[in-house]
Amino acid sequence: MADGQVVKRETALDMMREHEKAIQKALSDAIPFEYFMAAAFSAIRRDSKLKQCSPVSVLSSLMVAAQCGLAPHTPLGHFYLVPYKKEATPIIGYKGYVAMAYREPRIGSVHAHVVYEADEFDVQYGTSESIHHSPAPGDRGKKVGAYAGFFIDGRHPVFRYLPEDEILRARPPHWQKTPWNDEKAVAEMWAKTPLRRIMKMAPLSTQLALGIAADEATSRGARVRWTPEEGTFVEEDGAGDMPEAATAGGLSGNDANDAKDGEEESHDGKGACYLCGKFFAPDELDDVDGKMFCKPCQKET
Repeated sequence: MADGQVVKRETALDMMREHEKAIQKALSDAIPFEYFMAAAFSAIRRDSKLKQCSPVSVLSSLMVAAQCGLAPHTPLGHFYLVPYKKEATPIIGYKGYVAMAYREPRIGSVHAHVVYEADEFDVQYGTSESIHHSPAPGDRGKKVGAYAGFFIDGRHPVFRYLPEDEILRARPPHWQKTPWNDEKAVAEMWAKTPLRRIMKMAPLSTQLALGIAADEATSRGARVRWTPEEGTFVEEDGAGDMPEAATAGGLSGNDANDAKDGEEESHDGKGACYLCGKFFAPDELDDVDGKMFCKPCQKET
């Protein structure tokens, strides 16, 4: 790279255009390609923090959405791209799981509900498994658990109840910056947790299996990546980038705001590698045909 040369960094929108055919192929016939791309472009353009994320992480998250057949950031609440430490994280919403489940011909009557302390609730396991839930009128109190269920072939019920402590342990390490910290969306995240667990017992399509794997990976702090050569895969070392306090889920008030401010500054002056998406100082990146690569990745290209 010549001294003084100004290099135009490839943006997430550039990468989306470059890999349009791969996105269209991943979508198959689940939803219209034009609708998906319009939703994705709109999500990135409206969110200044998504624009600052690694383009590779944004494209990878969108490929998960495409492979699951879910459009991001629409009023349907199927799929979210959540920025965290300059990385876009894919998160499937409760309604996204329901939409994927109903595409399976053997699955029916999918439901998931949050249980509150004033509700009348009883769960029985064993040879005669059942759930009885009668929501309380008026103020139902605080959330104490959630359950989900569906029928296989119209006659085999499958359900799971999770108490509050298990649900809270299922939050991603950076939950403060996800729908888990949104008062309007948190109930759906509670309902999604047991639904994701029982989907493993369903007759899984490739779409549903990939969605569960990606969602669970982000919940434990790993990164989901996509490349034309390898497809979608998980980088487990992503969990090591999460701050200890956020991993413990113990931030609140001013401490949480301070931590968020620090996260937003953590990559200032650094650039993202086109291939791996990790951040490096300017002198650790080289321009190769208009794309920035770190030195380890240059050896692989």
